[in-house]
Amino acid sequence: MKIRLLILILLFPMTSVLKAQEDYEVTGNFSGLSFNEMAAKVESQLNVKFFYKEQWVKDLHVSDNSRCTTLRCLLDDLFAGKALYYYIDPSGNIVITANYAVKVSAVPASTGEKFMAPTEYGSSEGSQVASGSSYIEVGNPAEKNMSGNVTLSGYISNKDTKDPVAGVTVFVQKLSAGTISNQFGYYSIKLPRGAHQVQFSFIGMKNKVVNVNLYGTGELNVDMTSVLIPLKETVVSAQRSMILQRYEVGAQKVNITSFKLLPTSMGESDIKNIMLIAGVQSVGEGSAGFNVRGGSAGQNLILLYGAPVYNSSHFFGFFSAVNSDIIKDATLYKGGIPSKYGGRISSVLDIGTREGNRQKFGGSAGISPITTHFLVEGPIKKDTCTFILAGRTTYSNWVLGLVQDPSLKNSRASFYDLNGTLTYDINSNNKIELSAYMSHDAFRFNSDTVYSYDNRIVALKWRHFYNSRFLSTFSLNSSSYDYNISSDKVAGEAFNLAHRISSTGFKSDFNLFLGRNELNFGTDFNFYSVLPGSYQPLGDSSLVIPDMIERERALEAAAYVDDKFVLNDVISINLGMRFSSYFSFGPNSVMIYNPEFSKSISSIVDTVNYGKGKIISKYAGPELRASLNFRLSEKNSLKLNYNRTRQYVHLLSNST
Repeated sequence: MKIRLLILILLFPMTSVLKAQEDYEVTGNFSGLSFNEMAAKVESQLNVKFFYKEQWVKDLHVSDNSRCTTLRCLLDDLFAGKALYYYIDPSGNIVITANYAVKVSAVPASTGEKFMAPTEYGSSEGSQVASGSSYIEVGNPAEKNMSGNVTLSGYISNKDTKDPVAGVTVFVQKLSAGTISNQFGYYSIKLPRGAHQVQFSFIGMKNKVVNVNLYGTGELNVDMTSVLIPLKETVVSAQRSMILQRYEVGAQKVNITSFKLLPTSMGESDIKNIMLIAGVQSVGEGSAGFNVRGGSAGQNLILLYGAPVYNSSHFFGFFSAVNSDIIKDATLYKGGIPSKYGGRISSVLDIGTREGNRQKFGGSAGISPITTHFLVEGPIKKDTCTFILAGRTTYSNWVLGLVQDPSLKNSRASFYDLNGTLTYDINSNNKIELSAYMSHDAFRFNSDTVYSYDNRIVALKWRHFYNSRFLSTFSLNSSSYDYNISSDKVAGEAFNLAHRISSTGFKSDFNLFLGRNELNFGTDFNFYSVLPGSYQPLGDSSLVIPDMIERERALEAAAYVDDKFVLNDVISINLGMRFSSYFSFGPNSVMIYNPEFSKSISSIVDTVNYGKGKIISKYAGPELRASLNFRLSEKNSLKLNYNRTRQYVHLLSNST
């Protein structure tokens, strides 16, 4: 009887300044009444009118209103724990809404004006909702009568910070067609010409619906607004018709909003929460790294700024080496590893980082039982050049000094890390990014032996957009890891045992969108320098005899290409090929052992010396990657995946 839409109140003429909602007094017993009966009784008592949809309230009944003497109290009790809200305007119109609350402008309309100023639910997000009539025209109107499909593409960014938003679901419900934005916030979807309603959704941001008149191939760039989700009841929902052409099997993408909602370790939100994902396990208590589906910790490729992180943990494995304040999202590939990744055989964890706020300066700081952290970000030149700087450290040494147990009092354990990124938009087609990371850990247990290790990364990235369908990324990075054990308690035996691995990499990635096809190709080069061990005296009084194992040098080179294409409405395929090679070269000396005996000094029969640049050994081979997504029905799909991977650099762990 009273099915009235919210649009009636949004168009309601505002002839006076808005004021606080009036609180009406109610009398009588409403217990056991349905919502319709309660509304009719209230309307008979008061000069008010309810507006709502019947399906929203059909199961609502008043339980007990004995404590309520006002209309507000009655409605608050009735809607408690339900996704229903109400608004009472100065004229006594009561509007019931589902899933969102009415937010009105604080600025009154002029006398006689029939237009309400846009609000938070207005032009920024809601002016193009499903019921709206506003359309954005894309493409050449002269092509509107032509047949066939065209490409709609563009970039999705955060309205407040202008950062690209990766992982946004772009979906056209009536066609059951969709895609997901890539790491640069870029999306591309093939649609027939005509009018479409395109939905953009992402966790932690307001859903956006845009009505598009698609005449031909063109761009639609979208800004999305962050939103704080109030914690009421938990509603898990899905659209049965939403079929996304996802290729990878075992790929898990987690954004920072999800990280912060997961259980914390010692009060710190941490990327180590990926171990809650199926198939991922901890190496062990107090141990660094993680295992994925039977693989070892040394078989996981962890990328930060596109560079490998060789030790991913702080503080005996309790914290990850990456500060969660700078993380935008992280993608873990457990099975279907794309062909652009290589060098490890178990999994790939690609950590996406924030670029800093392009609009205004800001920051944050926090403290937990073990650590303290800070973050500062802002524009150097608004919308053009921005920075972000984050740091983290621990005050655990001060805590240990307060403990009465002598063995703990004499122990030490600390770490710190720093992250920084400078981003500069040269123009609309070119963007450069300079990032740096450093960390340090040091600890000792009731003795003078100090264990310490350091991670350092510097990365330079250049993104170039040739057009809306072709883009490239070139990156140059350097990553190093140092591990040291030292002791100076006995001057004559003081020593320093050092190990080091460093790599310098260059990578080029190209993305070409061709309607139903997405073609990715590029190259990947990494130069390694490894110091297996150096044993040196520590101090002038030390009698330790210096010793050092010769450095090892190698080049790992690879080229890849893959094609993601939709064959028809049922089958989508991703075929990729990566050809990798590994060359170990001098200067170095290689021992030749007697094959009839175990390797030892006594079984050495010869030594071969290789000069600078001479190849000692080489390995090469193809790596086929293939995925098939077969749509069985609107509710089911079958995914098959095949991967062949190669790993040339391995981790040896000393458990003692």
